[in-house]
Amino acid sequence: MAIAFGHLDLTGGPVAGLRLSGTVASGDQREFAALASRLMAEGVTGLILDMSELGSISEDLAGELATSQRRLLDHDGEMVFVQPNVVINWFLDKRFGPLPHRSFVTVAEAAAAFASGEETDASPAESVAAETPHALSADWPVNVNESGRPDRFSFAVVLQALQRSADPMEWLEPLRVMLRRTGLGRDLLICRRNGDRLELVGRRDYAFPANGWLGSLLISADCPLGVPEIAGDGLTLPEKAFLKWCDTDVVVPVIDSGSCLCGALFVKSDRDGGLYRYRSGELLSLALLGRLLAAYMPAGEPESGATSYGGKRTVVREPELLTI
Repeated sequence: MAIAFGHLDLTGGPVAGLRLSGTVASGDQREFAALASRLMAEGVTGLILDMSELGSISEDLAGELATSQRRLLDHDGEMVFVQPNVVINWFLDKRFGPLPHRSFVTVAEAAAAFASGEETDASPAESVAAETPHALSADWPVNVNESGRPDRFSFAVVLQALQRSADPMEWLEPLRVMLRRTGLGRDLLICRRNGDRLELVGRRDYAFPANGWLGSLLISADCPLGVPEIAGDGLTLPEKAFLKWCDTDVVVPVIDSGSCLCGALFVKSDRDGGLYRYRSGELLSLALLGRLLAAYMPAGEPESGATSYGGKRTVVREPELLTI
């Protein structure tokens, strides 16, 4: 099915919007190039692309988007995106390089950014690298003592970070250090709930539905899960793409006392066998960490249907769960 291009109902002026839906097909880049050229000829300098209903794009279309972004930037304008999925972001990152490609959760947020005159960062390449969670400390080695065991780590450091800031970006580094020094993991990504989505901290455009198959599975399990065991027919394309991009092997649900999914921790264990190489005490530690973070990551009241997907109750097969 070719990508369909529709116009968004905006107030007009120098800002215009297009809604892209469907999936990739040959010639999509030519249709977009014609649309973008016509809009720019009409004086448009701000372009909002709503990709919330778009499955994927081709590298050719990503290249045409980058070309249009350069043209807009040359006229003090910009193109921004609304809810591009992980697959689309991969193509954008590849073809845009140092060019800015800001993303927003809603069209209203994108339009408000133009209305307020909000500008892109002075150094887009550095901004993209800083926002990518894997780029923060991927090469930090695990510290070991003379006996070959991981160094002791004071959990007070993590508690201080949690109490000092409500921003999960401020928690990432202390949590990563804790996992490495205790031998519980090599790297960590945090997802936080925002309405009906679980968004990757630092990259709100990397998200999956909180009430989808993956979110329902995390609620039903209420314990660490192995990523290879999560795969199933119920996973949607955005969920599959998200798990593949994360490149982690253990997921720890962050669930509050009201059984509401507040977020999730995606842990890279670097252990052969992933989840099943953890001892019961280590799994308990990860599960308790998830419960602790829930107190600092409020999600409000559980939404109706939080444990169902597609009108059906989520069924968790026995091999997919490891009970502590």
